Amino acid sequence: MLGNYLWRRARRAGFALALLTAALALVLTGCSEDDASEPTATTEATSTASATGSVEGTSTATPASIEVTDSSGETIVLEAPASRIVSHSPAATEILFAIGAGDLVVAADEYSNYPAEAESLPKVTYSTPDPEQDLAFDPDLVIFAGRQESSLDHFRELDLRVFYLEEPRDLEG
Repeated sequence: MLGNYLWRRARRAGFALALLTAALALVLTGCSEDDASEPTATTEATSTASATGSVEGTSTATPASIEVTDSSGETIVLEAPASRIVSHSPAATEILFAIGAGDLVVAADEYSNYPAEAESLPKVTYSTPDPEQDLAFDPDLVIFAGRQESSLDHFRELDLRVFYLEEPRDLEG
């Protein structure tokens, strides 16, 4: 019985990680430089992550804004790809390093210990996130996942750009 429960939790966590990876990859690579000799072209890519969140990005030869709608329904607009990220999720921290964006993470929660480089990052609190603590790192993106939804409004009131990914409730999301 416990084995079935753990198996279901692992599958849900895997699904959440896949969604977060897709969202972060689009946020971090949303703006790219085209060859200067080619005419400026605009392409729009839309990826629906799940029924609770979607990611939209626009890529042009000049920097353009990146628009992301998170699981809480909030739309976050970044004028350029994130360059200073605070992660309040061990899974998000691991994914950021895995996609090559570890150098953009300026702080992570106290449970972010993988990969080894994450252990040396300045720490922020996980269970009772403090926006004042995050403001000290001057982030352009703060990432939450899981059960931290109650903290989002307080962070947003201080004009922090917050991306939240809800844990799926079942295999369908």
